[in-house]
Amino acid sequence: MDITKMTLKAMENLPKTIKKKSFRGFCVGDHILWRIDDFDTVKPVDVPCVVTEIFDDHAIAKSNDNMTLWIDDDTLQDYRKFSK
Repeated sequence: MDITKMTLKAMENLPKTIKKKSFRGFCVGDHILWRIDDFDTVKPVDVPCVVTEIFDDHAIAKSNDNMTLWIDDDTLQDYRKFSK
């Protein structure tokens, strides 16, 4: 088997990687806010996050306390971009 076929075979076995540069307007490195309704407060709470991965049908973001957040069409309304 030549090196080209071996490389192609190895690439087939890799996990799904970033295929798109953006998901619904979010790009890797974007600073976003995750708005949640906290049960202990009357007002919603904004959690700052950074988009770390983009896939075909979702994006992944990390908060300052290393919480991993899944952004898809069902949760998109809970996120918005902000400028630092």
